[in-house]
Amino acid sequence: MTSTKVLLKIHCARRTVDIVYDPADITTLTVEDNNLGTSFRINELVIGTHTGPRPKLPEFMTSAKPDTSRLLDAKEKTYQNRNDIVRRAISFKDINANPGGAWNV
Repeated sequence: MTSTKVLLKIHCARRTVDIVYDPADITTLTVEDNNLGTSFRINELVIGTHTGPRPKLPEFMTSAKPDTSRLLDAKEKTYQNRNDIVRRAISFKDINANPGGAWNV
C-alpha cells in the first residue's frame, strides 16, 4: 500500500470519521461524519507552483556595495574645516620683514 497525503477540513479535527474510497481510484476519497450526518469528497493534496524557488529581486532592491563611507566623508570634511581655520590664523612672523614697520611692532 502506498502512502498518500490528503488535506481534511478543520471541522474534522479530533473526530472519528469514516473514509470511503474506490480501491481502483484512490485520488478521490469520501469522508463521512456520522455524528454530524455530513459527508464530503476530498482530493489528493497537490502542491502547486507557488512553492517553487523564489524569483530574484530587482537590482534596486538588493543591497549595493557602498563606494564611500559616510563616516569617513564626515571625518574628511571636519579635517578640511580644521585646515581652513589653521590657514586663516594671523601670523606675526613676517611683520619685521615688511618695510615701513618699526622694529618694536
